Amino acid sequence: MKERIFITLTSILIIGLSGCDIESTPNKKNTATQLMKKQSNIVAIQTNPMKPTIKELKKSRLKDNKKKRISSNLRGSKLDVFLINNEKFTSKSTRFAQGERLYNLTINQFGTIKGSIVIVLNESVEMSAKVKQLGEVSKIASDTYRIKLPINSNVLAIYQQLKKTFKIKIVEMEIDYTPKNNREVM
Repeated sequence: MKERIFITLTSILIIGLSGCDIESTPNKKNTATQLMKKQSNIVAIQTNPMKPTIKELKKSRLKDNKKKRISSNLRGSKLDVFLINNEKFTSKSTRFAQGERLYNLTINQFGTIKGSIVIVLNESVEMSAKVKQLGEVSKIASDTYRIKLPINSNVLAIYQQLKKTFKIKIVEMEIDYTPKNNREVM
């Protein structure tokens, strides 16, 4: 009986030790995985989201250089800022006629006034005779019209006047952003 207990205990001990021995010996796959995890944690710690990458720094420098170049083109005159189509614009000229150049401060790009205004009327509202007299009116869609203004008209003044009209839901001045030369390319 003592021999049986001794053999049983010995076999349990051998099985237990061999099981522990397998778990305590590092597996090559496990160590490689653990090493990769440690390296990725180190990389994650080293790449601070507050510090910009080299690529981001280059992009910001290019944008800064472009802004400096554009601001140097606009320098030398006192410029007013105008809110047109819910974006900020500035111009060297105080005359806002067809063909005049504007600078969109929101998107940092030059644009040209096309000389037309698009309006959307409130539902079931007829266009007034005053609006029809502003220029050549053409229907684009339901309740949406394009008003082609005369060449020498002050587009900004008419735009602001139409914005105050309660019958009109949306007023947008048409601006063309096609660059005239390479310096104006974004």
